[in-house]
Amino acid sequence: MKRFTTQPVEEDLGSYYYGGLYTVWLGEKFKDGRHRVVQKLGFDGFSTVWLVQDTHANGDPRREVMVLEALQDSQNAFTPTLYD
Repeated sequence: MKRFTTQPVEEDLGSYYYGGLYTVWLGEKFKDGRHRVVQKLGFDGFSTVWLVQDTHANGDPRREVMVLEALQDSQNAFTPTLYD
């Protein structure tokens, strides 16, 4: 009988460098404090994807969630992109 092990699938920490991936922290805020990072959703070779909450939205909190794609370009400029 074969044994299977699972290992977490995560990006290489070496991807976080000048011109590489931007280091995002849980609770970090963007857009003048309006969007707060809640949870990491995934990654690929060029970005990490995060769940963020719109702290200024009124109403149903399930509709206050967006995805933040975090990527640093070669000039080390952070480019946050929010998707509804």
